[in-house]
Amino acid sequence: MVDAGLTPDFREWLKRSPFRDQDFARDELKGGSFGGRVVGSQEVERTPVVFVHGNGDAALGSVGGPFNGWQEVVRTFVAAGYGPESLYGTTWGPADPTRVLSQSHDRARVGRIRRFVEAVLAYTGHPKVHLVAHSMGVTLARKAVHGGRLVDARGPIDLGPSLQAQLSTFVGIAGANRGLAVARTNPLVRVWNPLDGFYPGLDTPAGVVGLSRFLRDINNRDPEAERVYSIWSRNDAVVDVSLGGIPSGRIPSQQDEVVFDDLDHFQVKDRSGAVLLDLLTDAGRNPD
Repeated sequence: MVDAGLTPDFREWLKRSPFRDQDFARDELKGGSFGGRVVGSQEVERTPVVFVHGNGDAALGSVGGPFNGWQEVVRTFVAAGYGPESLYGTTWGPADPTRVLSQSHDRARVGRIRRFVEAVLAYTGHPKVHLVAHSMGVTLARKAVHGGRLVDARGPIDLGPSLQAQLSTFVGIAGANRGLAVARTNPLVRVWNPLDGFYPGLDTPAGVVGLSRFLRDINNRDPEAERVYSIWSRNDAVVDVSLGGIPSGRIPSQQDEVVFDDLDHFQVKDRSGAVLLDLLTDAGRNPD
């Protein structure tokens, strides 16, 4: 298993880098981060994989139970020969399941993920990374990659140019790409709001009307990477199987998807390791 926390080599590099002011380690949290070379001379032979957790979770888990971060997936990757020099994660939120309703796709959350991807690219020296995200991490990471204009409660901000050219593969697991039907019950709740939340709009004969501004933006962009995949489950009680006749877990720009029938919102992440290993290869055959 990869140890929790960034390695000493990655920490020292960060201190000397343009990212020195970013608290990617999140040492105040259990499982707040992971990744980095064991020694500075170590070659990063595989394309690095950046993992983005879901709402209420942490990189390697927040409070246990279903909120166990990427522990199971990382364990599968390590068994397949990956080391911490190729596997990276940081925590983008408070890692508190009791605060999930107070999160949104704001500049702080999106910007943090974007800067972490940029840091991993610079630190490893690889021209591209793979990006794997779960739940709210999917929609946050998609915007982090797209860059450009973001409008949140503080107003507009320019995130910078697209990172699409630096991504080999993007995999979104159980993401609410078309919003959440439950958000219609109270669009004043921050996570469900119609600006930068999961408000799904309303179904009309002319199609969906009123989808949140943030979701409209990310769903009308170029693909996030050379290859884009989604993984979702028909048994997911959190992310709707159909909104406007389309599964919310499906990414508009995807090339393909893997669909499970019987896994819940967290199991579809925890049990996706073998599928991810296959997807993060050239056409599912040649290892990077």
